[in-house]
Amino acid sequence: MANDLKGSVWVVDTASATAILTSWARVRKIEWIGATTAGHEAIVQDQNSRVVFRRLAQGANQNLVEQYDGRFGISVNGLIVPTLTSGTIYIHFLQGG
Repeated sequence: MANDLKGSVWVVDTASATAILTSWARVRKIEWIGATTAGHEAIVQDQNSRVVFRRLAQGANQNLVEQYDGRFGISVNGLIVPTLTSGTIYIHFLQGG
């Protein structure tokens, strides 16, 4: 499967040093689903290298979620997923910016 970067929920299954978003956006929630092995890691950062989400799996088949304020979310200046050793990241954006 390839990254699906459309709509209000983006699905990322491939890490890259290249930005998947290069503008400002508001993120409501980031989920890491299906980490397969203890010690695997997922990192999401903005294009200025500010870490927005960083988790380390403690075991197999672990799901980790970061929920931001439901009304406002967090503002990010671009997004990069430089590290994703297993599983899939779901990035939920606020509608309307």
